[in-house]
Amino acid sequence: MEIYKDNYEISRSITIELDSDLFYFCSYDSGNGFEEEKIITVEDIASLKKAMNAKSDDELLSKIKAKFSKVNGVEQFFNYLEKRGVDVIYHCFTK
Repeated sequence: MEIYKDNYEISRSITIELDSDLFYFCSYDSGNGFEEEKIITVEDIASLKKAMNAKSDDELLSKIKAKFSKVNGVEQFFNYLEKRGVDVIYHCFTK
């Protein structure tokens, strides 16, 4: 689900996805020959729900969208989870 998109010279798009046992928060930047992808993966959905104070999958997605659908959402999301002790896998790919 796309939660943020802009149309600057280097534009950013942010998506979130909840698979059966994994959560993905992805940021894509592109423009002027520049491409960067940042991916935050959470394997422990229960700890993510606890950190977000969400009881259901739908509530979790809704709260993440409401809180982190902004240009610096990926950094804010990472810091938020780090402060609450939620383990994440973070990847950044630049071309």
